[in-house]
Amino acid sequence: VNAITWSPDSSLLAAACDDGIVKVYDLDGTLRRSFTGHTHSVMCVAFNPKGNLLVSGSFDENVRIWDIRRGRCIRTFPAHAGAVSAVDVTFDSTMILSCSYDGLTRLWDISVGQCLKTLVPEHRPGPVLNALFSPNAQYLLAATADGIIRIWDYLNNRILRTYSGHKCSRYSCPVVVSDSSILSGSEDGAVYQWDINSSQLIRTYKTHSDSPILAMQ
Repeated sequence: VNAITWSPDSSLLAAACDDGIVKVYDLDGTLRRSFTGHTHSVMCVAFNPKGNLLVSGSFDENVRIWDIRRGRCIRTFPAHAGAVSAVDVTFDSTMILSCSYDGLTRLWDISVGQCLKTLVPEHRPGPVLNALFSPNAQYLLAATADGIIRIWDYLNNRILRTYSGHKCSRYSCPVVVSDSSILSGSEDGAVYQWDINSSQLIRTYKTHSDSPILAMQ
């Protein structure tokens, strides 16, 4: 299992599996849905805010949208030229974000599957390991293999701020954003917290292990 996520009402748990299957479970562990169609490992999953759709990204370079109730794929995007490492959906369910080992972050119109924008820093930092929308969906955060998290004003194609200090070069370390802080897992076994406005490192939460922090909420 490469990634898991709760539905918005916490009634379902979706899992992105290495066998190319997206699985959806009830709270009692019963398998509700088993979605097949990806031709390689599924790397990431995200529900839309209503919880009726599930988005997945795969090593097969595609993004798929699944209808939970009907149990079928309703749209496929040939999204990238590398494994899709993360997906996210805006609060109003109008756009999907995808990022990839090809170094690109893309925005998609969820209704028609059209690519609205492709974002890449001027000096390409390598694979984009994780990305997500800000709560108001006006910005997005992208974590790249050079160990830097960038906030994008994607409407104007501008990088507003960067956050560094953690180690992130191989794994899709988790990133969490609030109104005042950004937190990220790290490959050195710590969690890093920055002030969102000043980019200053506030504190480091060190665990008892040097293993990468791969999940956080």
